[in-house]
Amino acid sequence: LMFVFWALVLFSSISWAKEDWRVRLEQAKVYFDLAQYEKSKAILLKLVQTYPKEVEINYYLGLCQLALNDLPEAKKWLERAKELAPDDILIRLNLAWVLINLNQLEDAEKELALVEARAPQNARLWYLLGIIDLYRGDCKRAEQSLTKAEQLNPKFKGEAEYYLGVCYKMQGKSISARRYFEKAVKVAPETSWAERSEKELVKLPKIKPFSASTDVTYQYDSNIVPVPDKDSLPEDVSHMDDSRAVVWLDLGYAPLIKDKGRLGINYKFYNNWQFQEPELNLQIHQGQVNGYYDFNISKLGARLYSYYLYQLAGNGKDYSYYSTTHRVNTCLLYTSDAADELDGVDLGGRRI
Repeated sequence: LMFVFWALVLFSSISWAKEDWRVRLEQAKVYFDLAQYEKSKAILLKLVQTYPKEVEINYYLGLCQLALNDLPEAKKWLERAKELAPDDILIRLNLAWVLINLNQLEDAEKELALVEARAPQNARLWYLLGIIDLYRGDCKRAEQSLTKAEQLNPKFKGEAEYYLGVCYKMQGKSISARRYFEKAVKVAPETSWAERSEKELVKLPKIKPFSASTDVTYQYDSNIVPVPDKDSLPEDVSHMDDSRAVVWLDLGYAPLIKDKGRLGINYKFYNNWQFQEPELNLQIHQGQVNGYYDFNISKLGARLYSYYLYQLAGNGKDYSYYSTTHRVNTCLLYTSDAADELDGVDLGGRRI
């Protein structure tokens, strides 16, 4: 009977100690969820001395150190947790994030490769792969991975668009950067990602696909018509004192705007009214298709520019047909190879 009594006492003590450990762990988790990381860490450090092989203790210690920005310690504890639970995907994902922040990209890729083999549809997996590509400046590949992350889990919208905007801005591609910042504002309104994107948009040049300008002037004692080509002038220009009104209208539209090129369409209208000699009236309709493409020749930047122009002119009191002009022009320009630098991009404490 005495043996049974002491056995029951010992078993109760062991059960109570085990229950106390669980309670303390849950308390540490609560502190962690409340962002009281130091309190959580203090409890976990005591627990790990007695229970060094408990996965959750090591795992949450790694998360606490990550939250406190102690990356080497975070790596140490998460690696211990991984050794204890090598099939746990969540542990490997968090370890990969720490490795990315330590710029140990190849090690992070190894962790993510194992995750992809077990859970290829995990959204955070593709998000982290995209972040690795951003570190390497491969915006195109990052776009593929981050887009897949967004498709699998919409919570990554906004964040992914913002970082893609940062990536393209670092490469001097302001048009693509603007497109992604604008998308972040649209898909994640009233979030920190939208706020950061709006700040970046202010710094970028605005994209203007439409343009319009006009000019109306009155000239006294003038009988010379300022047109771009002498063939557009009437044959007979007198020396009679005269006055006239002139209207210029220029409309433009760019249906294609890219970082390395642009395609534009322009329409120009010119009309002058001679008050004394209406036979010298001149009207011009001009249409133009123009574009350019930027590329590199060796270490020099280059721009290939080309346009086609069609012009119809009429003169006299009724602006009867006077001439038709077709013109094609192509030129190659060398430019500097300098690109825009990243200027004050707000990464919100994240390492990119």
